[in-house]
Amino acid sequence: MTEHGAADPPAFGPLLRELRTRTGTSQQAAAARAGLSARALRDLEHGRVRRPRENTVRRLAEALGLTGHQAAELRAAAAADHAAGSDAATTAGHGRTTLLLLGPLLLRRGRATVPIDSPTLRRLLGLLALTHPAAATRQEITDTLWPDGPPDSQQSLVHTHVSRLRRLLAPDDPRSGVLRTPTGYRLGLPRHRTDLGRFDDLLARTTSLQHAPDPDAAHRDLTRALRYWRGPVLADADPVLRRHPAAVAANERRLRAALLHADTALLLHRSEHAVPLLWELAHTEPLHEGLHARLILTLAADGRQAAALDTYARLRTRLDEELGVTPGPELHDAHLRVLRGHLPHRAPARATTPATPRATTRAPATPSPRLPPPAQLPFLPDQFVGRRRQLRELDALLPAAPASPDALHASPAPAVRTPLVAVVGPPGVGKTALATHWAHGRRDRFPDGQLFADLRGHSHQPAQHSDAVLARFLRALGAPPDRLPADPDEAAALYRTLLADRRLLIVLDDARDAEQVRPLLPGAPGCTVLVTSRNRLTGLLVGHGARRLGLDPLDLTEGSLLLGTVLGPDRVAAEPAAARRLVRACGGLPLALRIAAADLATRGTALADHAPAHPDATLLARLDLADDPHTGLRAAFDRSYRALPAPARHLFRLLGHAPAPGLSTAAVTALAAAELATTPAETTTLLARLADAHLVREHPPGHHHLPGLLHPYAAGVGAGADERRGIDVNPLIEAAQETCRDPLIDVGRPFDVNRPLDVNRHLGVNHLLDLDRPTDDAPPPDHRKLSDRRQLAEAAARVCDAERPTTAQQQGPHPDDITVLGLICWKLGRLPEAAEHFAHAARTVGALKAFDVLDALDGPADREAIARTNLAVVQRALGQPGEAIRGIGEALPVHRRHRNRFSEAVALTCLSSAHTDLGDHATGRLLAHSALTTARAVRNRALEANAQLALGAAHLRARRAAEAATAHREALRLAEAAGDRHPQAAALSGLAAALLDTDPRAALRCAERALGLAREAGFRVLEGNALTVLAHVRTRLGDPHAARSLGADALALHRATGHLPGEARTHLALALAAAALGADADAVRHRREALRVARATGGTPLR
Repeated sequence: MTEHGAADPPAFGPLLRELRTRTGTSQQAAAARAGLSARALRDLEHGRVRRPRENTVRRLAEALGLTGHQAAELRAAAAADHAAGSDAATTAGHGRTTLLLLGPLLLRRGRATVPIDSPTLRRLLGLLALTHPAAATRQEITDTLWPDGPPDSQQSLVHTHVSRLRRLLAPDDPRSGVLRTPTGYRLGLPRHRTDLGRFDDLLARTTSLQHAPDPDAAHRDLTRALRYWRGPVLADADPVLRRHPAAVAANERRLRAALLHADTALLLHRSEHAVPLLWELAHTEPLHEGLHARLILTLAADGRQAAALDTYARLRTRLDEELGVTPGPELHDAHLRVLRGHLPHRAPARATTPATPRATTRAPATPSPRLPPPAQLPFLPDQFVGRRRQLRELDALLPAAPASPDALHASPAPAVRTPLVAVVGPPGVGKTALATHWAHGRRDRFPDGQLFADLRGHSHQPAQHSDAVLARFLRALGAPPDRLPADPDEAAALYRTLLADRRLLIVLDDARDAEQVRPLLPGAPGCTVLVTSRNRLTGLLVGHGARRLGLDPLDLTEGSLLLGTVLGPDRVAAEPAAARRLVRACGGLPLALRIAAADLATRGTALADHAPAHPDATLLARLDLADDPHTGLRAAFDRSYRALPAPARHLFRLLGHAPAPGLSTAAVTALAAAELATTPAETTTLLARLADAHLVREHPPGHHHLPGLLHPYAAGVGAGADERRGIDVNPLIEAAQETCRDPLIDVGRPFDVNRPLDVNRHLGVNHLLDLDRPTDDAPPPDHRKLSDRRQLAEAAARVCDAERPTTAQQQGPHPDDITVLGLICWKLGRLPEAAEHFAHAARTVGALKAFDVLDALDGPADREAIARTNLAVVQRALGQPGEAIRGIGEALPVHRRHRNRFSEAVALTCLSSAHTDLGDHATGRLLAHSALTTARAVRNRALEANAQLALGAAHLRARRAAEAATAHREALRLAEAAGDRHPQAAALSGLAAALLDTDPRAALRCAERALGLAREAGFRVLEGNALTVLAHVRTRLGDPHAARSLGADALALHRATGHLPGEARTHLALALAAAALGADADAVRHRREALRVARATGGTPLR
């Protein structure tokens, strides 16, 4: 334990023990080297012997091999002990009081610990220490001393306990120990007489590395600050105190200091200083990604890569099992840095004597014979066709031709920059052919030669490293092989030097990315660089001013000419339509056309017999070469596909199974969310990655195609059984509904069932109507989408196109169309409108039944009961649980009579939630279990997730946090498996509420995920719920200002949507935030509002 009583420098004994342990030296070995007995060293370390002699300190520093900085720190600690000893008589007599709360609570007078036997006094002292230097209010004191409720004599008891505490703190002047304030009491100790005050003072000097001009001084301050900690704040106190916002905030500051300490340790190559504390904190914060990222980096920098990778693996497993998430960017980056070795390593030990340079001798270099200019361009085929426009663009990039041959060798003008061109396009489009054809035709413009390198960025062979290409280029430029620099930066510098006065053409074929190209770029003007790649190489455009030349497939005329170079112009001229059809089926790719023509050249059949109307798998199979498997079209596609990250590969395969080669952005986003569980932002990133690799084409904007043969290739590559059977079209149908939120449609006013909405223009709903479910055993659809997905798609199309079928008996809106509008309003959080539409649907069905025309409509027999169940779900959200219970009471028997188990499960779930809202959580749990049983019988994971949500809410209302957390985790798992974002967001909010008391940091992460998901999907009610839970979490973590802002946003949302239960819960969250801020009047007002709203709904508010 470190001594904190007298001075800022750490005590000598603990520091000596820490330094010895860090060097791995035993007590016996250290004592023998320093000329001390083991007992003497032990007494020094444990503080039984103080005021060590200067000579002893010096011998100990030498025995442990301390650095100059460490030895100076040890001497400072010894001097501090001397200073403390010199006024020991004074302090022993007067007993200067210090208070230690960073760990178990300790009260010291001088060097003696003052016992505090009364638990009540310990709680009171702990509370005053936490709020110091501010005052603890009387209400806080009462709540802390009597958490189960104060006695009648609380006021006199508080005075008694304060008096006893004053005598403990200041026996000579009791009133100075605890001071009375208008609102309560506060400690009379100066700030520096508490370890928390000293810690905060040191931490204030270094808030971040950016504000620390001297990282070494910052590291020393952080090291001293962190030594004050002996464990969590008030480690031996009651849970009420340990969860106090000030305690949580202090622990957060310790964590922030530890992260800064690790950053400075890595910067100064002292990673071994940070590892022990990071290990300790990792046990108390098992899911903190920033903390574990530092631990991984410091372990690896300390030479313990295996331990670093093991730490990452264990945390990844915990994140998956406990939160259902993958490592975030900070943790992922730390893992990659360890794998790639991009780390600061331990500083080398200081030499005891100056190093003597070794004498080296080298034989005089003999000048090498001048080599001829390099001419490395590859073989030039004679069957190049078309590309006139691209050839002209390349010519335009060259400097003007010199007036005379001698001028070719003149130094280029300083203002002329190096032409850098990136020829980019999909695999098989002819990038290399264009580059080599143009380069051969312009050799006379480059008298100093042409360098060529196949970088193999998308090859069956390993990619070329720029270092190897540099070495080859240097040898070609005349550099002696035995003089090539080993250092890559030196080699690149020599390469730029040799090119400084030359005019060369440098062709870099098949580049993987800009990073592979950069070291091979010349520094001075005069040279021209031509790069080909399947990627867009945006980095070269941004960082080096490259010109990008996109290469499109050949048009029908050019493609027919290319076929003629292999088949003969007469054969192509005899079947021009078949030739154009083959060009179109091959997607205009020169590689595909050459292979197809070579195959046809050996056949005597007509061209039309081998020219399919559309690209298909049969044609793709014909474009493989049996005798050269690395040259076929499928092999070319394979190399681009394998270069993608796994999520992009999955999305590419998913697009291959789509019903058409092109889908809108909304449709792709819906599919990816269902199949890959990606957010819209992540899907946009993946689409950009595919477009960058020229595997997907966006034309027109917002519509993504797999051009040509890429569509059948994507459908077949890596396809397992699940993928071959086709995709689930349900997400596309959901996307059709979501399109009704398009800004071009006026959603600012209530939906009008008689107003046509042009959704076909955005997504093509009519195309979806031809799609069936992929399997017969697929689970039933979600209740918010009607009882049949296909029926919903048809209804959406009719509403959106105003093409409802009418009969002589039924004029006006179809009841299912009205229900569609109710569902859309429900998703958008427009609860009153949703209730109107569902009530309208129920009335319409009743009217049709009265006129005996209901049987003329296809659909479920209990259609009216379905409408009433939907209405009850909305009524419960509007804060009308009694109305919801009555509606379900009428609908549930009808569902059961018609054996509609799906709607029965929906009704039971709603009934459970309504009873829970009314405070009857026991009935709520019972009904939730019934809903779970029914949902499992119909094998619908989304429906089962909603039932788990109802069960979790009932557990939470009964204050059974562990059971609530379990139910919400299961709901989250089921919702993610079903691909339904609505219960996902609800489950994350519920899980955050369940974890609030036990793990507020985990609760914060869950609530933030819920908020992001709700905002992304437009679920306004769930967005308000997530904001409310976030407000609770922020208050618990000691940030009531943020909580108040979050609560205000939530309140505005709930009032806009009409979600009264959410409004009541938000008032409670605002009341807690106001109380934490000392705004007692606001706290009372919000509590009264919560009670008023709760009474209006017939329920009770719940956090």
